[in-house]
Amino acid sequence: EENAQRELEKRMHEQEQAQKERQLLQKVVDQNRQIVNLKRERQNLIEGEACPLCGALEHPYASHTPEIGEDDETQKLKMQIELCESLQNSIIKLQNEKTECKTNVQHEQNNLQKAQAELQDLQQNFTRYNAQLGNEFRLEDREAVARAVGKLDADQSGLEARLKSINALETEIQQLQSDENRERQNEIRLSKEIESLDAQIIAKISERKKRENARDEKERQGKNERKKLNDLLKKYDSQTPNQEERDGFEQRMLGAMEKYKQRVELEREMKKQQSVWRAQITAGEKSNAEKQTQCESVQKMLQQEETRLIDLQKERFNLFGDKDPQQVAQANRQAIADATTTLEQAREHHAGKKSEFAKLEDRLASRTENRENLKGAYAKMEPEFLFKLQEKGCESKEAYRAASLSDEEVAGIQKQEKMLDESAARLAGSLEKTQRSFAQEKARKLTDLEKQTLVEKRQEIEAKRSGLEREIGESSERLRQDEQLKNEFASITAKIEEQRAIWQKWRRLSELIGSSDGSKFSRFAQGLTLARLVQLANIHLQKLHDRYAILKKPETDLELEIIDKYQADTVRPMRSLSGGESFLVSLALALGLSDLASRRNRIDSLFIDEGFGTLDADTLETAISTLENLQQSGKSIGIISHVQALKERLTTQIQLRKESGGVSMLEVVDEIVSDQ
Repeated sequence: EENAQRELEKRMHEQEQAQKERQLLQKVVDQNRQIVNLKRERQNLIEGEACPLCGALEHPYASHTPEIGEDDETQKLKMQIELCESLQNSIIKLQNEKTECKTNVQHEQNNLQKAQAELQDLQQNFTRYNAQLGNEFRLEDREAVARAVGKLDADQSGLEARLKSINALETEIQQLQSDENRERQNEIRLSKEIESLDAQIIAKISERKKRENARDEKERQGKNERKKLNDLLKKYDSQTPNQEERDGFEQRMLGAMEKYKQRVELEREMKKQQSVWRAQITAGEKSNAEKQTQCESVQKMLQQEETRLIDLQKERFNLFGDKDPQQVAQANRQAIADATTTLEQAREHHAGKKSEFAKLEDRLASRTENRENLKGAYAKMEPEFLFKLQEKGCESKEAYRAASLSDEEVAGIQKQEKMLDESAARLAGSLEKTQRSFAQEKARKLTDLEKQTLVEKRQEIEAKRSGLEREIGESSERLRQDEQLKNEFASITAKIEEQRAIWQKWRRLSELIGSSDGSKFSRFAQGLTLARLVQLANIHLQKLHDRYAILKKPETDLELEIIDKYQADTVRPMRSLSGGESFLVSLALALGLSDLASRRNRIDSLFIDEGFGTLDADTLETAISTLENLQQSGKSIGIISHVQALKERLTTQIQLRKESGGVSMLEVVDEIVSDQ
């Protein structure tokens, strides 16, 4: 029997260890399956963004997925299940042996009863025979009878001891069955939790699909915005850059922005100049009425300039292109200088031609006058000439002509005269052309200012241009310094973020275990132990009353709260419990503490001082049943109580009995012994 008892205890212990290892392996396999199922989710994790499942900002498994020995763990689980089944078969076999032992005990008891009946018959016969014969047993015969009776007593004692061991085995088997039922309940609870996790995973997958749809919608919006941007940039002969051209595009855009700022500044200066001109015009109107024509001309020019400025503002983005404003301004200044030089040259040329024309006119008038004078003189002198010719011996003009210049000489003189006429005509045509060109230049009315005034204005504009170029250089330097500061700021910000991440880890570690005297670490370790204690206590509390569950208070280490399942899982403080409820929770914590401590050292005793008087009948019955189950598992339980219903259920009691003289006596009362 002792060997059978030890073998049964050994098998039960092995089954308990095997069940624990089976649970651990099952948990590892479930975790591995969950890790495999979440593999696709890890591929969508982005460094620095919160995990949709746990909220973590760091994702080490996203790039380095741990190797999972799923086949090995599954094989170990199968082997462990087979081991559990083998142990269960062994326990069933032991139970069968126990049944056989019960049968044997019953058989032995029947034999004992038969033997006792036979002994009575023998005694009666012996008495009758002894009375009939008038003989008595000898001393040797009594010793023989005593030995026979002693042997029977020993056999009966052996059978009773074996019956007790069998009862103990039945109690342990009942405890094993209770543990098995509890494990089944745990399995059912874990199955429900797995179903809940599956539902959460499905919800997360649905949420991820929604995020993917939102991302696709944003991508479509981005494409539409990019298309609009391309359409807008096409107006300026540009397009959206790709990743390689983005830096150059930004530089071109910055350059265009600088040019735009320069144009705006130039426009502002022109507006200021217009304001100055308007003020000058107003002052000119008030001070000098004679310059009305000039003022009107200036106003007209200003209106033209304003119109031209508005046109330029409308067309500058389309017409200006990538031209450098400084080069354009320089070209304009050069064009103005060239036009001024050309105007001066034209004026000088016109003045020269005009002077030359005046000289030619004077010469022509002089020659015409001379010719008329010559004609008059010829008419007057012809008779005298003829008379003198006759005096000289020339009878006629022909004779005189014959004696005078030849035709060639006359033709030469006429040719020379003709050349002089043609030269005068050319000079007149050149003068007219010069006058027309002068009239056209004057009609353009580029300016009515004097040359000295234009030179002064040009010098003033050159001075302003130099100032603007100096300001542009200073602004460029400030921009360069600003960009440098931005880069330094970005670098410092990145270092700060990196250090902040390290600081967050150390801060969290300091919050958990950081203190000079180790108190934080002690509280942290105690919090872990308390969490395990709460888990074990809830198992017992579920048996005592299914309404309540103990909860470790979040954000604290050593505080507890209670969950009221009958009030929609409302979380209540411990101080809100009634006396009976507090006793049940305390009892569950005590039993959980016993389970927690028995992992290393076996605890065989439990003492409870009062507390049962606050329980109702049903709760009291549940508490007593729980304590009886603990007693059947081999624990010795001591209870101090005045509750009558509890007294009736206690089989062994230590009662205090008052005696006379102020003396009290302790008496151990065993109801089983009393019944016997």
